[in-house]
Amino acid sequence: MLFHGACQQHDYCYLTSIPKLICDARFFSQMTPRCDAFGDDSTLNVEQQECLATAGVYSVAVIAGADAEYAAAQQERVDKFSCQ
Repeated sequence: MLFHGACQQHDYCYLTSIPKLICDARFFSQMTPRCDAFGDDSTLNVEQQECLATAGVYSVAVIAGADAEYAAAQQERVDKFSCQ
């Protein structure tokens, strides 16, 4: 999977005290360099455009639809490190 590393880092970020919006912004910025593998820096070819579009879709998906996942990860963090 092209964005596997970015996905793993994003999941981990949700388990930290970093705000969701920052985790989600980092996710996009970690995906886009992977698209460079599809061409050179002079022009964007079709594969690079498709890769960047996919990264954008994934990014919008977590921004718009992962509030419950972030809340669950935050609760998991609190439960793991609470003094009980």
